[in-house]
Amino acid sequence: MELPHNPFVWERPLTEPSAIVGMDGFAADVARRLRAGTDVAVFGPPGAGKSTFVNRLTRELDTAVISLGRVLSRAGLQRRLAELALPSAGRVVVLEDVEHLHRATANPEPIIRLVTGDAPLLFTSSIRDALTAIPDSVVLPLPQLGRMEFAAHLGGRFAATDKPADEDAVAHLLDAAAGHPRSIQRLAGASWEATAPGEHVTLGTVIYAHDQLVEPADRPAFAAIYGALAGGGEAEVNEARALQLLADRGPARLTSRPVVARYGFSSHSRVRPALERLRRRGLVDRRDGAWQIADPLFAEWLRRSSPLQEGEPAAAFDD
Repeated sequence: MELPHNPFVWERPLTEPSAIVGMDGFAADVARRLRAGTDVAVFGPPGAGKSTFVNRLTRELDTAVISLGRVLSRAGLQRRLAELALPSAGRVVVLEDVEHLHRATANPEPIIRLVTGDAPLLFTSSIRDALTAIPDSVVLPLPQLGRMEFAAHLGGRFAATDKPADEDAVAHLLDAAAGHPRSIQRLAGASWEATAPGEHVTLGTVIYAHDQLVEPADRPAFAAIYGALAGGGEAEVNEARALQLLADRGPARLTSRPVVARYGFSSHSRVRPALERLRRRGLVDRRDGAWQIADPLFAEWLRRSSPLQEGEPAAAFDD
């Protein structure tokens, strides 16, 4: 008998309708605006589900989708748009990953309209501020998905593959992933892999899987992100300091002079600019006025990798 495959996907956007959770209301609202001819721009941090949302929207609308993620020049924008088939009546043109569109041109709309005509446009971006280059669209944050919806989805997927999950295991999984869709999928997938066929996914299994995902020695991708900043110039080193500060201390003490000095900042006034640059990189986000690291698994990896144990100097950040 063929064994079931891991039902959790985290390395690519979800496409299977039953796996796309909690986006029906938001998708219906965006579809209504687009049908009325209003351009819409949706933003959310990396891994929050923007591409999955676009996949969900295709169930509501006829769409033509193209990514502008690697477009850094006016000529590059023109070449990329030339790949679009001319939109038919009623078709919505989706332009994904427009974070760096401002680098291509200060005024991208005439170039885009030359190809798309009067078609409604949907833009997606990891960075809210990048959408200022698109002044005539309604800007909407991608909503955080409901805990109950995710719990029901996870429970159903585990049970359908003969690995039912205990209630406290699902609750801990959602807490550890902090509502971040890609991290939820990734931790669920690791928990599924750590469970034998026919056995329950237990709280202990989820804790073990989480520990493996954030083990400092086993996460080269996280180490590469952090190392590129820590090994850069003064601005990049301050970004590494700000990441570690935010991971260790949370948002409450980011401008405390004694605290920021311990992390190697020459002045507390350098913290906010570093966080803004990190936001433009998609590494941090700001929700309800509070800074947070976008990927909760990366945040936990930083905490566990921190060179700043109580009573120790900030030697790792010394110039």
